[in-house]
Amino acid sequence: MKALTTYFRPILEYGTPVWSHHTVSNINKIESYQRWFTKRIKCFHNLNYSQRLAYLGLDSLEITRIKYDLVMCFKITKGEILSQCRFFGCQTVLQIRGHMYKLYKQQASAIAYKFVFSNWVCEIWSALHSNVVESSSSAMFKRLLDNVKLSNIESLC
Repeated sequence: MKALTTYFRPILEYGTPVWSHHTVSNINKIESYQRWFTKRIKCFHNLNYSQRLAYLGLDSLEITRIKYDLVMCFKITKGEILSQCRFFGCQTVLQIRGHMYKLYKQQASAIAYKFVFSNWVCEIWSALHSNVVESSSSAMFKRLLDNVKLSNIESLC
């Protein structure tokens, strides 16, 4: 497990906000490395992938990438990294439902632009509960995000 979390996963998770895998074939290819690695752990060869992850207390690499992207989005909306207006564009819309940090997708004329970080993360971010999004620090946001069930995220993407 130490080899997996120390050496293996950082290579697969590096730079996810810059280039996130959006095709099913790329997601499955990246995920197959973790499937292979966890199956090689003693006594786990009879378990399926989701059972191995649950037993080890790990998330799938897709869920981990989504969490990293949401943390980056949090830092941008709070102004820790960039100006939100420069990155996402400013909308001054009165919020009746949800939280005050809702982001809206920009129109995408090219297919490639649909999968840019600033465009695809908006729906997932806006679906989060207000107590998670309105956290006071990024450490608290990460803790609250760990309690959010992101396994049904395919419906939002």
